Amino acid sequence: MRVRAILNPRAGTRSRRALSALENGPAAWSIEIATTESPGHALDLARESAERGDDLVLAVGGDGTVNETAAGLLGSRTTLGIVPAGSGNGLARTLGIARDARTALAQLASGVRRRIDVGRINGELFLNVAGTGFDAAMAVAFHDWGKPGRRRGILPYAWLGVSEMARFTPDVWRFETDGQSVELPTFLASFANGRQYGGGAIIARGRCSTTACLRSRSSSPAPASSWRWSRHVCSSATSTDSGITAAGACRRSP
Repeated sequence: MRVRAILNPRAGTRSRRALSALENGPAAWSIEIATTESPGHALDLARESAERGDDLVLAVGGDGTVNETAAGLLGSRTTLGIVPAGSGNGLARTLGIARDARTALAQLASGVRRRIDVGRINGELFLNVAGTGFDAAMAVAFHDWGKPGRRRGILPYAWLGVSEMARFTPDVWRFETDGQSVELPTFLASFANGRQYGGGAIIARGRCSTTACLRSRSSSPAPASSWRWSRHVCSSATSTDSGITAAGACRRSP
């Protein structure tokens, strides 16, 4: 089997461990290891793999690396595999892929190929969770935090969360679905294809990205006027007709 591993070296210690595991990967695989050099590079490498007919492309990094790799494979016959090496690894957790690189490779070598849904917002692809409001502000802050090579993880994320919350001002959003409309100040709105954010924070219990619907959830900032919205946004919001196949097992919570 012809396999390309797209590795994000900025993942730090996890990427080094993953590299060691890849160098001693499954015997049936012929693995080429490509290292990303800049934002968008994983997409280019994945697209090149799809065009030359690679059987499997491994995204070795976090959810950002997975998203870029998936974008390059979208609509092709090349399978996406995930070796978690990021700080959150939300989609890998949803799919039941082990965080240990050697174990993940063993799972993928014996895994079942499945088609998974792909979401798009403003033309941008996402496989796990996309968010707006405070959710998006935190994503930008966490990304900027890691740019100088700082260590990422739950403690920096928590510190940034307190800092961002102190200065974040919610906008008024209008939500429309099934002929209903409501406007309210919205702290965040999230669209979940997977079950959780990175780090194990569950947002959509029982959901799995191999299903045909996305789930949306929003909340207002004030407890007295909080309003939660949870509906299925069906296949018109997904790209199931040009989705990707992924190797691994999909777990559903009871």
